Amino acid sequence: MHVGFIIRELTEEEINHKCLYVFEKDRILFPNTGVLFFVESYEETYGVRIDQDGFLRGLETWFTKYPHNPGDTIIIAKTSESFSLSSSSELIQQIIGESYEKVRVDEMDEKSEACPNCQYQLEMAAKKEERIIFKCARCGFTMVRKIKDNENEED
Repeated sequence: MHVGFIIRELTEEEINHKCLYVFEKDRILFPNTGVLFFVESYEETYGVRIDQDGFLRGLETWFTKYPHNPGDTIIIAKTSESFSLSSSSELIQQIIGESYEKVRVDEMDEKSEACPNCQYQLEMAAKKEERIIFKCARCGFTMVRKIKDNENEED
């Protein structure tokens, strides 16, 4: 269940110190000062606490992994089970990365048998109805290819 959220712009001071300031009126959403709690981001979970000055500490890795600019919008959401954190820079970087990955896979040669991630030989893992499933033994990449009517099926 959604409990509350904070949406606001990052300041240069927050970026330089790699922490987030929580306004007095918003602190009711968080545990007491000094209590460790966890905040989930896109790929990771961070152990965070609010210090005496109202700053969320423990986000150094998040700031380093997703470089931010002053004026970026941050979103901190609280549900009944957890906290989540994202920023406009982080979301844009994820969208660009996912778009790049989709284009890269879409541009693979139809007869290519090399993994787009590591160039290792893809192996046929299964054949189901009108689809062939290929899997990379090295990195685990999975590709599903539809069998065309004019394509010769190998048994």
